[in-house]
Amino acid sequence: MADHEDAEFVISQVKLAATYKAAGDVRQAISLLEQTLAYSERALGDDHLVTGLVRSNLAAAFQAAGKPQRAIPLLEQAVADTERALGHPGVPQQPGRRLSRHWRGAAGHPVV
Repeated sequence: MADHEDAEFVISQVKLAATYKAAGDVRQAISLLEQTLAYSERALGDDHLVTGLVRSNLAAAFQAAGKPQRAIPLLEQAVADTERALGHPGVPQQPGRRLSRHWRGAAGHPVV
């Protein structure tokens, strides 16, 4: 597949996982997103924006499953990947960073 076809496939998998999550099947969403993340990392690369999208969605699924401790590192990596890809390193007020801070507090971690 070409890069854009891989990205479209990955995005369709993310949409399916979001539908599972919305239907209350968070386990199925997590399973699909974990498989999709592995595929996206292989096909598109670790630092591709779409791979970051998968990480963000997997983090949200873990949060919905009551597992913020699993969500935090994924979200932090997604934010770092996005900053690298877009050339905005270290911008402290990005929504992803604020959300990561919120999840840290929800997980009982100190919020910095």
